[in-house]
Amino acid sequence: MVERAKLVLKGLPLLYPSTAARVQAGLADLFGHVPNIEGSIHFVTESLPFSGLRQLYHAVDVLVTPYTAEGFNMPALEAVATGLTLITSAGGFVSCTSQHEDTSST
Repeated sequence: MVERAKLVLKGLPLLYPSTAARVQAGLADLFGHVPNIEGSIHFVTESLPFSGLRQLYHAVDVLVTPYTAEGFNMPALEAVATGLTLITSAGGFVSCTSQHEDTSST
């Protein structure tokens, strides 16, 4: 039996209310259109202590972080420090300090 993939989204509605609202609206729309997917997507909205973040990083296989606004992109650094594979868009800290793999032809 093949295990279903799970998607965990992490956000802080108190810090970024408009982004969180868009995510929640998008998830509600997705859940309404795609049967049996609701249990595979989790939106973590509470603030986590460092120990909680460490547990979250250890519970996943890869971190995907689109680089849009964070000046340093601390989640990328935290993920790499825990040994996670990192997928991110180019820009800022990540571009200056990471090794890139060209996957455009695959």
